[in-house]
Amino acid sequence: MEKVALSQYTALYEKNHHKSKVSSCGLFVSQRYPFIGATPDGVVTCSCCGKGLIEIKCSFSYQHLTPTEVATQHTYYNLYLEGNDVKLKSDTKWYTQIQTQLGVTELQWCDFVFFTRKGISIDRIGFNQEYFEKCVQSAKSFFFNFLKSKLQ
Repeated sequence: MEKVALSQYTALYEKNHHKSKVSSCGLFVSQRYPFIGATPDGVVTCSCCGKGLIEIKCSFSYQHLTPTEVATQHTYYNLYLEGNDVKLKSDTKWYTQIQTQLGVTELQWCDFVFFTRKGISIDRIGFNQEYFEKCVQSAKSFFFNFLKSKLQ
């Protein structure tokens, strides 16, 4: 399903952005914090927005619903509806994943793509430096207090 989501995202992005390109990517390792890495689903560039990331999440459990319908489900905690737009909640692991990806790559935005068989939603998430620094402190603590001793 992720390939279908990426294909639909690419078509929408190329339609609405000038000189755009969507590329796959691999592992990025932080230059400042080499114990932190990230694997976004893609990198996107265009002349109007610059360079950003793509993170795709596909719902198998809710594939029979549109993203808007999923966001209004009380049992689904990752998304919410703001007007007509499906948004990612900032207290979820997906948000943490995106902020880490942005911090590692030193980019300023990521298009969060939520896909079901009934539709696609795109939420542009901006980089939050303060949030990323908290993630770094947690990762440092884990690495130096637990993992490092296990590697020696």
